[in-house]
Amino acid sequence: MSDPDILLAKRFVGERPGFDLVGIEHVAVPVTVVGVEVLAQERKALPLLDEFVLRAVKSAVVLPEEIAALLGVDPTLVKTTAADLLRDGSLNYGPGPGSLALTFRGRRTAEEFESIKPVQREIRVTFDRLTWSVADYRPQHLLTKKDARALGMILLSAQRTTRVTTADLSAAALNSLLRISGRNKESFEVLDVLEVSPSTYRYMPARLLVFSDQARGEIQAAITVDGDLSAAHEIALAALGGPKMLNVRTDVPADRPLLPQHLEVRRAPSSGTRVIPPGEAPQQNADVRGIELFEHHQLLLLALETAKDRILIISDSITRSVVDREFLSRLENRLRRRVQVHLMLPKDRITELGESDLLNDLKREQRLFAGRFHLHATGSVLPNTLIFDNNWVASRFPWLSFRGRDSPSYRAYEGSLVTVAADVNKIYDDLLASKDVGM
Repeated sequence: MSDPDILLAKRFVGERPGFDLVGIEHVAVPVTVVGVEVLAQERKALPLLDEFVLRAVKSAVVLPEEIAALLGVDPTLVKTTAADLLRDGSLNYGPGPGSLALTFRGRRTAEEFESIKPVQREIRVTFDRLTWSVADYRPQHLLTKKDARALGMILLSAQRTTRVTTADLSAAALNSLLRISGRNKESFEVLDVLEVSPSTYRYMPARLLVFSDQARGEIQAAITVDGDLSAAHEIALAALGGPKMLNVRTDVPADRPLLPQHLEVRRAPSSGTRVIPPGEAPQQNADVRGIELFEHHQLLLLALETAKDRILIISDSITRSVVDREFLSRLENRLRRRVQVHLMLPKDRITELGESDLLNDLKREQRLFAGRFHLHATGSVLPNTLIFDNNWVASRFPWLSFRGRDSPSYRAYEGSLVTVAADVNKIYDDLLASKDVGM
């Protein structure tokens, strides 16, 4: 299971001492793709002082002391440079005492430098509107606003609402960007920024990590781009109001649902952030054990990737950010392998979905895999549940809406994983036998 969010959770779960990582949201950073007209010239392989020494000698300034005075540098630097040029065959000793002369090679090099003239050219640049700086984002990773919303992402605000102008783009920043990105195949150097052409607005996918100190009621947020923490984005987000700006809040940890007594007495503590695959026993009585917050997502992925007979998911809500293309693709793979899949949602939640793309996608799965995929609308309140094969996860965790909500609220969830076949079969049958199930 190489899900990026699970990898982030494992990597950054202990990032903030005193804080718990309680949520990972898919967010979209606003960017602008602009055409920038620049004054540029070919980057020269020869060091600058070497170039000017050769050009000075070509102009009949042949004594090191005179060259140093012309350039305003220490004569020792000129003598050292001249010695290097003598060694590589660009200079020779002249007829006068201590004078220098160009060789054929040196004259050709000096003439090439004189022929290099600055030229105007246009380059395409991605400008991050949250950090208000140029950014090395690959064009194929950028999304339109419509696509970002369709994926259930939270759209972050820009630092400013004004257009990007030449004042926002320095030659140094552009040269640094071109060097880091490896895009400067022609080895040119930007000398000045002349004009910025009309903009194309896009969004860069990122992750928002939500940390909570429940005792003090404090929330912190971090942003990762391409899997790495970005201090610049965190500072920019904090300047705009941080988590409060996104209506992010935390609630008290959810109560753990109690198991039947004969299972409760056998329940072992959680194994930590690593999911123990069913069948692997980390300790005695591992057929009933506790699970922590981010193990829930791991177990959901395990169900979607390994279930052989059945999957039952009961969730009190659903969001596109969870039930996205990747989720549906994994689900279809199970259905093609003839796995029975049941999704149960409250009737009022399904009514709220209306004719949304999300509900249409679920109905499409129901048509394509009739008899195997079952979407149920429940009138009574059923406990959030995940069952796959002989695994039952008892927890209040919102299986289909743990990210992507309009007003994100985060809390710690503790649950139990039961792998006792008889008990799993009983709870599975009891839930499916609910009289108000059907759609």
